[in-house]
This record gives sequence, C-alpha cells and structure tokens, in this order.
Amino acid sequence: DLCPRSNLQQPRFMDPFQERAMRLVACRRLPLLLAVLSWPTVVHLAEAFGPVRLNFGPPEAVVSGWEAAFKTVSPTPFIHLNSLLPPVFGFWGGDYASAVHTEHDQTALGTFSKLPSGAYLCLVSVPVGSYSLQVNVGDAAGPTDSCLELLEGEVLFDGATASGAFDSATTIVHKQVLDDCLTLRSCRDNSVVNSWEVEEIPCHFSCAFCTGTSESQCAISCNDGRIFNESASGTYCDARKPYAPTSLSTSEVTNSSLKLSWVASHSGGEPLLGYRVLASVGGSSEPFQELLANTGSDAASVTLTSLAGDTEYMFKVQGISAVGYGDVSLASPLTRTAPLLPDPPVAVATGDVDQYAVQITWAPPAYDGGTAVESYVVKAYSMPSGALAKALSADGLEATVTGLLGYSLYTFTVQAVNSVGGGTESDATDAVRTLEVPPGPPGLPTVSSLEQYAFQLVWPSPAFDGGSVITGFRISCRQASSGAGAAFEVLVSDSASNGTSLRLEGLTGFTLYECCVAAWNAIGLGAESPVSAPARTLPVPPYAPGQPSFADVGLHQLMLEWTAPVGEVGAELVGYKIYRRSSASESWEEACNDTGSIETSWLVTGLDMYTAYFFAVSGLNDIGEGELSNTSARAFTAAVGLPHPPGAAILDAVSHSSIEVSWDEPNDGGTNITGYMIELATGAAGFAAAMNVSARTVRLEGLQGDTNYQVRLRAMCPGGISFPGLAMDVTTQPPVVPGPPSSLLVTVDAPHTVSLSWSLPADEGGRPVQAYEVLAGQSGGTTEVLATLDVMVESLVVPELLGATEYEFQVVAINDIGRSELASALATTLAPESPAAPGELSVSAVAQHGATLGWVEPPHDGGSRVVSYQVWAEVDGQSWALLASIPAEGQNSTGLSDLLGDTTYRLKLSAVNSVGPGELSEASDAFKTEPVPPFAPGMPAVSDVQQFQLLLTWAAPLKDGGYPITGYRIWQRFGQGELTVVVSDTGSSDTEFEATALSGNSDYSFVVAGINSLGVGAESEESSVATTLPVPPSAPAAPSVESLGPSSARLTWDAPHHGGSAIVLYSVEAAQGDEQFSIVMNTTDTFAELSGLLGATAYRLRVSAWNAIGQSGEGDVVDLTTLPPVAPQSPLQLTLSFTAPDAANVVWAEPADHGGRLVLSYRVSLRALDAAESS
Repeated sequence: DLCPRSNLQQPRFMDPFQERAMRLVACRRLPLLLAVLSWPTVVHLAEAFGPVRLNFGPPEAVVSGWEAAFKTVSPTPFIHLNSLLPPVFGFWGGDYASAVHTEHDQTALGTFSKLPSGAYLCLVSVPVGSYSLQVNVGDAAGPTDSCLELLEGEVLFDGATASGAFDSATTIVHKQVLDDCLTLRSCRDNSVVNSWEVEEIPCHFSCAFCTGTSESQCAISCNDGRIFNESASGTYCDARKPYAPTSLSTSEVTNSSLKLSWVASHSGGEPLLGYRVLASVGGSSEPFQELLANTGSDAASVTLTSLAGDTEYMFKVQGISAVGYGDVSLASPLTRTAPLLPDPPVAVATGDVDQYAVQITWAPPAYDGGTAVESYVVKAYSMPSGALAKALSADGLEATVTGLLGYSLYTFTVQAVNSVGGGTESDATDAVRTLEVPPGPPGLPTVSSLEQYAFQLVWPSPAFDGGSVITGFRISCRQASSGAGAAFEVLVSDSASNGTSLRLEGLTGFTLYECCVAAWNAIGLGAESPVSAPARTLPVPPYAPGQPSFADVGLHQLMLEWTAPVGEVGAELVGYKIYRRSSASESWEEACNDTGSIETSWLVTGLDMYTAYFFAVSGLNDIGEGELSNTSARAFTAAVGLPHPPGAAILDAVSHSSIEVSWDEPNDGGTNITGYMIELATGAAGFAAAMNVSARTVRLEGLQGDTNYQVRLRAMCPGGISFPGLAMDVTTQPPVVPGPPSSLLVTVDAPHTVSLSWSLPADEGGRPVQAYEVLAGQSGGTTEVLATLDVMVESLVVPELLGATEYEFQVVAINDIGRSELASALATTLAPESPAAPGELSVSAVAQHGATLGWVEPPHDGGSRVVSYQVWAEVDGQSWALLASIPAEGQNSTGLSDLLGDTTYRLKLSAVNSVGPGELSEASDAFKTEPVPPFAPGMPAVSDVQQFQLLLTWAAPLKDGGYPITGYRIWQRFGQGELTVVVSDTGSSDTEFEATALSGNSDYSFVVAGINSLGVGAESEESSVATTLPVPPSAPAAPSVESLGPSSARLTWDAPHHGGSAIVLYSVEAAQGDEQFSIVMNTTDTFAELSGLLGATAYRLRVSAWNAIGQSGEGDVVDLTTLPPVAPQSPLQLTLSFTAPDAANVVWAEPADHGGRLVLSYRVSLRALDAAESS
C-alpha cells in the first residue's frame, strides 16, 4: 500500500503479495523493502547492465559462473543477485514452491527444474533498454517437454528434447518501461528450464532501442527527438530540425522590455545554436514577424528590449540547429507592456480671477499612457520672469490656485499624472492679471527733527500700489520701552495725502518711540511697513515730586521730606526748590531756591513760633525747573510744656581728664523736671550730649587734656527738653599716659582657645585710648604680640593654642602720649581633643576620573596640630565611605584621582591630629564626573551550546557612562589562544549575541565591553569556558594512490579530526568523467583495495568519514587513470565432466582479474590425451 496501483504495470497473473512487492519496486521503494529484509547492499562500478546468468537447478547447487535462480531470501520469494553489476533483484510467483529440482552435475546443463504451470520469475531491477534473452532446455538423462513465455504471453520456447539432447531459444526484448517486469513463465506443467541469460545490447548513441550495436540497427524509437527511418539498408535515427518549444511565458515586464521564457523540447539530434523569436504587435489578429533572429544561446529564456510601451504582444519561438530552423511554438499568452507617461491635458483655460487666486479648468489628455490618470499638477508662472510661483495637485478637471500676489501677471500649465509619473506639461494659458489689492508696505520709516514733545516722521512710498492710487497713510507708534509685543497706538488714522512725511505732536518728553506706516488706496488699508528704529524725544524738566510731609517741628524750624520725581526726563536731577506760605497768605515764597542736593529732605528754618505753614517742592535739572508737587498738610511751630533753660554751669576741680559741674534749679515752666542734659562742645564742633543726670552736681570724666570745652545745660521733663542754657568755657590740664586696662579676664573655652576681655583704664590720661596691644606666651617664656586692637574692641579670642599648657596673657592701653602699664593674667588650657570640622568645601576642575577639592581650614586644631585630612565620599547616593587620606602640609586643596566616570559624588572632609580624626565637614555640593565609555558589563554567560554556535548573554553595565549604549564589542578566546575581537560593534544595546561560525568540539570563552559615543568601555570578566558539541569528522584529505593496475587501485589516507566522536567508518566514492559520485566501498581502515575497474579509464575518487554524529563533508578528490587494459587472467575452477561417450560439460569461474575490460567471451580448447598422458 506504499504507492498507488496506477503507477504499475505487472503481470496479470500476480498474487496479492507479489503485486504488493512489485508496487514497492515500481515506486522506487525497493531500498525500503531491502532494509526491512536486512539485505546487504553493495555498489559496483560498471559500464553496462548484466549480463544476468541464472541457473534453474536446486537452490543449493553451485554452478560456476551462474547465479542460482531459486536461491531466495528466506522466507520470502525474493532473490538478490548481489554479485552482478549492478545487483539484480527479483521474485518468484505462482506455485513456484512446487517446482522439482534436479542436479546431475555442477554444470549449467547438468542442473534444471520442472516448473508447474503459471510459476514465473520476475526480474524487477532491469533498466530500460534492449536485451538479448536466451533459455536453455534439456535433460542428459531423459526427454523434456517445455513451454516458456515472456510477459503478456509471448511464447519464447515451446518444444520437446530427446534424452541427452539440449535446445535453446533466443529473442530480443525492448524494455521500454522501467517498472515493467522482465518475466520468464511456465505455460505448461513440468516445463523444464536449465538456464536463463539476459544480456544488454549496447545501442548506437542515436538509438533508444536496437537489435545490434551499429547505426543501422536502431529499433522502435530514437534519442534526442531524432526521426526513426526504415530503409533497405537498415533502420536509422536521423537528425531533424528542433522540435517546437512549449509553455511560453513572460515576466519582468516593463514599458520597454520583458523576459520571455519557454520549456525546451528535443533538439532533433544536433546541438541547439539558439532560438529565433517572432512577435505579433498590437493584438492577437496581427501577423507574427521576426523580432530576434538568434538568441545565440541554448538557454530557454531571453530578455527582449526596445519594445513599445503600453502595447500588446504575443510571441512564438523556434529552435535553431545545424539542420535549420525548428518547429514554431504555439503563441505565448497576450502580454501588454507597462504603461507610459500620459499626454498633456487639453483645453487649459482660466476662469474666475480674484485678488489672490485664479480658477483653472482643463480637459483630460488624449492618451492616458495606458493607465488611468490619477491626478493633475497645476503650475502658476510669474510673468514676465517665467519663474514658478505656485504648484498644486488636483483630482478633478478644475482647481483654484491660491496664494498668488495681487494685481500680478501669471500664466498656467497642467500636467497629468498616472502610476508611471507625471507627463509633459500642457501649453501655457494666456497671461492673466489678478485683481487690485490694498497697497504693499511702505519702506522703513525714519525719524528726524526731534523735539521735546514732537518729531518729523519720513518714509518711502510703497513699491507696489496694489493697482490703485495711494490716497493717504495711517501712522502708528508705541513707546519702545513697553516691549516688542506691545500694541501700536494709531496716532494718525489717515493722512489724506500721498505725501511721505508728517510732523507728530503731543508726544511724551525724553521717550523712545517706534513707528510704522500703512498706505490707503481705494481698495483698503495695505500692509504695515517695517518698524522704525527707536528714536527718543528731547530731555525735559523733572516731573513733580511726591507730596511733602514734615517732622521734628520746632519753634522756628521743621524737617520737610518728600519722594523724588518718577520718570526719565533725559537730564540729571541736581536739586529741589522749596516753597512755603503761611496760612494767612495765598502766595508762595521761596524757602530755598536750590537745595543743591538730590536728598529728599530739608531743614526749614527761620519760622515764626506758633505759626501754621504749607509747603510745596519742585525738581531742578539742566533743562529747568520742573512741575510743582502737591501742597503739604498744615504744620504748626510750638513748644508747649517745656521748662526754661538752666542757668550757667559752675565749673570746679579741673584736671587733665575731668571737671566738676554744678548749677541752680531752673524754672520748671509748669512741668515736672525729671533730669538734666549736660552738653559739651570743643573748638568749632557743635554741642553734643555728654550725659544725663538727675542731681545738680556731677563730675565729667574722660575729657581730653589741655582742651577748651564749652559746657551748657538743658532741663528735661515728660513733655520734652528745654532750650539750652548759657554756655561756659573751661580748659583741662595737660594729658598723661593712660592707666592699665581694667578687669582683665581670661576664660578657657577649649583645649585650643581662650577668650580675653577687659575694660577701659580708669583714667585715660587726658587723651583717648587709641588702641590696645595684646600679648601672650607660654608661662615662664617670652610673650609675643597677638594683636593690636582698636579702642572699641575690648575682647579677643586667642585660637591655635596647645592643649594642657599654661599661658600668660597681657594687655596694654595706648594713647597719643604713650603706653600704659601691663594688665596681666595666667590660664591653663584644657587637654587636646580632635580637630574641628573643616569649613566650606568646593569642587572644581571636574574631569572623567578626577576633580580638585578645596576647603576652608578647620576653625581650630583641637589643641594638637593637624597632620592629615580624610576625604569621605557618597557615590551615587550610596552610603558614605572613606575615599582618600592626604597629608596636611599646610594645603587647603588637593587633586582627587581614580574617580568613577559619569558618577555623582558628594564629599566630606575631616582633619586628623594626634588625638585622631575630627568631625566631618558639611557635604560639598553634588558634582558629576564627565561622561566616559560604559562601565564593565556583567560576566558573560554561555547557553544553548550547539555544534557551531552558542548563545552569549550578559548583564548590561551598571552605568552607561553618561551616553546611551549603542553596541557591544565582543572578544573570543579559542582554546588556549589569545583573546581576539570577533564583533567590533554589535550596533545594538541588546545584551545577547549568537556566536556562530564556531568549530565543533572546541573550547571557547568570551569577554564583552559596552560602546557609547565616547568609545569602548571597561571589559567584563572572562566567561567560563564552553565546549561546543561534537560534529561529524573533518573531511579527509585527498587519498594517496599507493598502487595502480588496469582494473585495481590501492588507496590510503590520513585519519581526519574525529569531531569529538570516534570515527566508525570511511566511505570511498568514485565517479567516471562527469558522472555523479557513488559509494564503492565502506571500510573501518584508512586504506581501500578497489577492484573491477576499467583499464585506461579516468576516475575521480574521494573519501568521507563517519562518526556517531554523522558523515563528514566531501573529501578532496584525487584523479587517477588506470593502466591500459590487458588480457584477463585465466578462468578459475575449470572442471570437465563427461555427460555421454561423445559429450562433456566444461565448467569454470570468472577470472580473478578481468584485465580492465569486461570479459566478452571465452575460448574453450579441447585436446585428446594419448595413453601415456592419460595415465
């Protein structure tokens, strides 16, 4: 059931089992059947089939030179003649098992079988060809009566033989179907058959079948389409003209070419010289004419060029040989070449015309190029320049071209577009002008004749009036300071004149203006001009100051205050004019003509007591007096409830720095006197309060020696202070050096710091203490000046002291007379501690792997000198860790290296002394190192290992270095070799790569590095070693020819690499000429003994190896030519047996070496022996 019955031609007398076997053979399934039956297969070299020599004796009989016909493969009816070239397969059918076998001797005629009627032998592996068939019939011990027939009942032998007589029958069979059986069948019970011989007849090359080897012995049919011709001299296969090609088809069709293909038919016996191509152009009814005389090749296709586009073609083809033009093929299917570009549209015309648009209409082109017009392209050209102004696409037969210029000349064309492209443009329309429009923009305005509140604006007239006379202009301006987005204010809506200049008035002084102009015509207002350059009006007097206010009103004066004018006027404010008027007057009088200052306050004096006043202020600049401010509120001068001034002071006990002052109690003016103010004045200096007291006798301290003082008094009450009393003069004694500073106090704050404080000397010596000098030193040692301080400073923090150390501190007061005595104190510092945290950190010069760190030194060293610094880092927000330790060496900056690129850092710093590291500083601002190539990817992992490939995966780098990863570089190590780049750039951020083109059964390891725009990054760790799977062996090298004969050769070869699995077999393949290679021997050795070769014949030989994985590739080929053929060796196993007094059987086996040619015949020589030889 492996193939359908329709493929089968079998003897009609087959039983079902035999039919099934025949179907296996017919459908080329015999190797499957042989494999099921475990039949061995051997491939032999041979020139022709057979001959098949079958002996019909008992199955176990051995007859030299003959195969046993009944030696079947148990328990089947199949025979396998493996010794023949090529092997022969067949099977028995009918009641063959009932055959009776006889063996008189081990010769072909001494053995036979009697077949029951219908028993038959079918040879199924006989190739198509002509064969000579002969049967031999007879029995040396008795008569025979036999009927033997071929397939389809053709009787081959029908007759009887006498006892001891033999007969034969010969016929020629032409096997025309491969699947047919070559059958010998018994057509009578007990039909005797001794042997059956089948030998192929080698035909002349022109014959398909023949009765002999000459050219005149052809039969039935011919090769290569030759003509079978019977004549009186014989039957021939004559060459003829080529047969007609078939199955014409076209492809690769363009509008000027196509490819014509066909199926070649028989050449008629002579080689094809090419093909002639005929064409029918324009439809199926048109005649065929020669298009191409000769393709010049036997190829079954040709590319035809220079064809017309959008045209129907049909083609015919005929072969060309030495005989002449061959039969013409049937016509190909009708083929139309690809379309062309369309013709131009027609009837292109203009329609409605607008200011900025024109309507265009047209009709379709006369010819669309062979494919429908898909759209149209309308183009507008400016005239008279002819420049393309506008193009648009349209689907219908009209379009409106918009976006044109007003009052301008245009012509228009239309172009049709089909699937091929755009065709030629149509003829242009007559020029048409768009309608009148508002004017174009005037030229850039310019400003001239600047004044404080006006200027002259001039502009060029528009280059384009829109086709209508300009009737006027609109002028708009804005203050430039309001910004570019501010709106313009229309100052002149229509000048009602075509003049191009105008004086603009009513402007603001000292203000930047920008202006633009637009023209009017009968159509309307045109586009605005460009904005003029900013122009500023001339400077003006100041604007009005703010409304004045007053304070500190006295009997005869008050303080007047106001705010400065707001607004730029172009001239600097230089002062103010102050006006006043009393409540009894309506007219202003100047209180101050010019304050001479831009200060916004003024002390107004000369006022009358108990009088109401109003005030106003105006600003002054180089242009003149500005606007007057609003009038102030009303102000009154009065001193209600104050005591009278005290009388003259009584001055006694005058020294170099003090005076005793006393006085009488004044009139309290109706109030309660609460105290007194003593005022002093020296030289030209005014009076100043010296002290406030409640008693009427007091000593004034801290005066200057040898100095004249004026002393006066004021009385104080809840309502205020009286006017001063009469001043008295006094001169102090000459000055002296000051006394020592008082109240010197030492406070120990820390191991490294003390605080000193003191007070003025009790006596400054009649001259002010000008400075203090502070000295310090370790107790018992010398002191050094720490600082010279201003007299206002009465304390000092002394840092940088050593811990657990006694120090002496001294302070000296200095006036211009000299130095005071020392004020001294002792103190011992605390034990040392760790340093303070450094001050503010700064980071600069940030690079890919480094930066410069600067810092402010710690405020104290903890009482022990700083010897080093520790740098701590926070990397990408992770926990803080020690980054570096650096020596102090008096520096406050250091360079940091070995930083990670593209990484965010924050730094802290601690100082280290003999006690240890101090507190960490505040963190620096975060900074990021410059981008770098990517960080190292994860160690690659190998998976899915195959024979020649594996999958490599890895984890992406923790950081891409600041730029996206664009690919990876991959290194590969083969075995113990060096790492080599196998992929310079994968071109992808994918983290897997399929490594291919590997060697089987080999060790590999890999390294990966990322790539970004800065280059190749850090390399990963090397992967673990992976071993690819075993592979078929390597192909053996060309075998060596060790020995050579006419029919034999000995080959040797070196074992190739086993591919990781032991080599189990070698196959030796051979081929003659251009034939395909076939296996001639399988061996486990690395040598082969070949026999059965033809002499003086060229062979190509090669070897392939097998292991558990499979077969190697094809080995290298060695060419050899066998030695010239020689006579065959002697036949073997010659036996002689007499079958009758006058007859003998001579039997032999084939020679061991046929000498490089097939044995064609045997010569049998007989010689009678004399009596002596016979004994």
